Amino acid sequence: ALVLRNDGRNEELDPSGLLLGVSDDVSYDARTVVFEPGDRLFLYSDALTEDFKNVENSLSETDLANIARQALLDDGLNGFPDRVKAQVFATPEDEMRDDITLILMEAR
Repeated sequence: ALVLRNDGRNEELDPSGLLLGVSDDVSYDARTVVFEPGDRLFLYSDALTEDFKNVENSLSETDLANIARQALLDDGLNGFPDRVKAQVFATPEDEMRDDITLILMEAR
């Protein structure tokens, strides 16, 4: 998960722990994150960043944050998912490797 701050900073949230919804018998550490108006929370599955065939081609959180910010500038909230996928999987070698989840929430 990434917090895309309205002032241009990015904050990576600790992605450790079992996937949400996989088991009823799992506990997670709680963390408080303060959001200011215009800050965005970007949740995504590992298939968006990880290249399972060639780990060296995986995207860093900084790369993904840059793609996300550009997608918002180019297409706004409504076109965000399609623009992010188009940027991440720009060439045939970058084909989607797994199911992808991406969620973007904006503080108002």
